[in-house]
Amino acid sequence: MRVLIAYDSLSGNTRDLARMVRECCEARGHAVTWIETGIQSLADACPDPRHDLYLLGTWTDNAGRTPAAMKRFIAELVEAVGKPGRVAVFGTGETQWGEEYYCGALRRIAGFFGSTHPPLEIEQMPHGARDALKVRHWADQVLATPGSAAAAMPTSPQPMPRTRSMQTLHASTPDDVRAAIAAHPRLLVDYYKDDCPACRMLDLSLRQFAAGPAAAGLALLKVKLETVGEDVFRDLGLRQTPTLALHVDGREAVRLPGFRTPAQIAQAVEAHACDIPA
Repeated sequence: MRVLIAYDSLSGNTRDLARMVRECCEARGHAVTWIETGIQSLADACPDPRHDLYLLGTWTDNAGRTPAAMKRFIAELVEAVGKPGRVAVFGTGETQWGEEYYCGALRRIAGFFGSTHPPLEIEQMPHGARDALKVRHWADQVLATPGSAAAAMPTSPQPMPRTRSMQTLHASTPDDVRAAIAAHPRLLVDYYKDDCPACRMLDLSLRQFAAGPAAAGLALLKVKLETVGEDVFRDLGLRQTPTLALHVDGREAVRLPGFRTPAQIAQAVEAHACDIPA
């Protein structure tokens, strides 16, 4: 199934949620088109805008309104394909600004498209096992609606499609970072922060790298400065974002500051971790 995920993020919280949704889709073998509406248009991102499912993610502007970038994208989408029949909406919000406005943009967008799926609403940012489970359950329901490949599958247990996508983890605390390093013999750690263009570019590089053979057996840990705190970055001696670190058997084998291409990432992995079995 072809899935389009388009999102707009003000502080990075909705971007993190969108990544979790993308991981759920890719883990089930679906082809994902990825669009950040603030910097990409529909025409730029995909020559064929027709998809089987459209997942739209957004934060909520003042008084529960839809942000301008998402409005522009929706207008472009409707002009290109009309109102799609299969749309689901997800996003983040803060109840401190008033319950009546909380995730208001999600309800507006869902109503505009006549979506049959309840919006996925996350308070502030996704963190912890509870939110991860909430995202997976929502994605399972959306992907398994009538007409989808998942719904057409027999009810007896079937093997999931194999995918080369790296397992992606998200750290909420310094303990999460230490636990991931200890648990995964081959681990890439992406240290990043909000409002960092190079961090977004590295994220695209990592997605391309994940499709290649060098990614086999690797896990990726995303560590966001605003989530774990500046002290963690300072204690690790990180001088810039993004910084990518490769850990092999619990030891940091190489540190790559700044943006790196998929080929550069693969070269570093092959040089420092190729002798570790997948």
